[in-house]
Amino acid sequence: MKFRPTIGLIIQGPLLTYGQGPNNIIEGFNCLDVIAGTISAAQKHGIVHCVSTWHPQSLHENALLQQLLLTEANVLLLDPPILDPDHRQKHHYGIRAGITEIEANYIIKVRTDMVIPDAFWDWVKSNAESNTFREKLLVSELYTPFYLGDFIYATSRRNMIRFLDSVLAYGTEVLHPSVTTDIGFKYFVSITNNHLRVINILFSYFFIKKNLSINGLLLYRLI
Repeated sequence: MKFRPTIGLIIQGPLLTYGQGPNNIIEGFNCLDVIAGTISAAQKHGIVHCVSTWHPQSLHENALLQQLLLTEANVLLLDPPILDPDHRQKHHYGIRAGITEIEANYIIKVRTDMVIPDAFWDWVKSNAESNTFREKLLVSELYTPFYLGDFIYATSRRNMIRFLDSVLAYGTEVLHPSVTTDIGFKYFVSITNNHLRVINILFSYFFIKKNLSINGLLLYRLI
């Protein structure tokens, strides 16, 4: 019988990123050292991984890829399936493809340019078997009822696949101009299967002015 590790990690994104915060630099941020650190930390905790990234579009990106391939990293190379300038679909596509490359009961997704503190891995190991980890979609930010921060995802394999498929099913269709809120809408509609309920919660939040923490907790429980 094939051994099935408990936790799998998808490190998803480009090898050269023009991201946010300190990584937003003109010449692009080289993610290789960050990826290596993330893999090393994950391996110390017995977590298997897949680096899900894109075929290089420049000589610089190709040089970084060749360096990465010389390491022990498990690398999956993909081409974005659709034109997706604001990344509503492509990174979810990359995560979904990465899941097929690893055997794990629980899946964590992080970005290629994210430096993850050691405390995060300790938290993961302590909570991976909990009902919260198994039954909920854990996200990096949840500021409003439908805002799902996409820097980190964590949940059971089944829930992760359900979440990703619900977003990918919309293709190029946009439900909200904010990318993170758009993700929340698509997932919430899929798990409630009831557009009217989504409208009612929106009405309650924006017009009746229910407390944000109550709405946030409601969404968290439903997911």
